[in-house]
Amino acid sequence: ELASADRATLHDPILHYEKKREREREREREREREKKKKCIKCAVNKLKYLDAVIKEALRLFSQSVIERVCGKAYKLPPALPGEKSFTINKGMIIWIPLYAIHHDEKYYDNPEEFRPERFLNNHQDNNYRSSFYFPFGLGSRMCIGRRFSLLMIKVVLFHLLARCELKQCAKTSSIKFSEKNLLMMPKDGFWLNIQHRNDKYDRD
Repeated sequence: ELASADRATLHDPILHYEKKREREREREREREREKKKKCIKCAVNKLKYLDAVIKEALRLFSQSVIERVCGKAYKLPPALPGEKSFTINKGMIIWIPLYAIHHDEKYYDNPEEFRPERFLNNHQDNNYRSSFYFPFGLGSRMCIGRRFSLLMIKVVLFHLLARCELKQCAKTSSIKFSEKNLLMMPKDGFWLNIQHRNDKYDRD
C-alpha cells in the first residue's frame, strides 16, 4: 500500500515535469528552426551571382507588355522621317512593350545572350538601374509582391541546387514561346534532367 501511495504521489509531478520538458524541447526546436531560416536568408542574400542570374532571366523572359491609361494628352514625335506626329489623348489605353525594351540592343549589349554579369555591381553594363529594366512593372502600380517573390525564388533555387544537379537531357532545347498566349508561356514546355546530389547536405 505504501509503495502504491508513493507511485500515486509521484505520478502527477512526473507527468507535469515531462510535459514541461516537452514544451521546452519544442520551443528549443522552434528557436533552432527560426535560427536556421535566418541563416538561410543571410546566405541567400550574399549570393550575388544567383541574384544576377535571376535578374537576367527576368529580363530575357519578362512579360510582353503592361497596360496603362493616359492621364493627359501627349504628342509623340514622328517615328520616321516624313511621317506625322501622333497624339495620345487622355483616357487612351497604352501598351508598353516590356519584352521589346528588354531585348533592345540600344539598352542591352547583345540582348539575346544570357549574361548575368551585366547585373553585377562592378559591371560596366548597368542600364538596368535606369528606366530600361522593369520585370515587375513600373510606377505606383508596380507589383507589390516583388521583394517577396524574389526572395522565394532565391530560397527555392538555394535548396534545389544544394540537393540536385540540373543537366540537359535529350529533349532540352531553346525555349520557344506560344503564339496563342499573351503571356510568355513555353510552347512545348521545358525539359531538364534533375539528379540527386551525392554530397551531404542538411535537409532539415
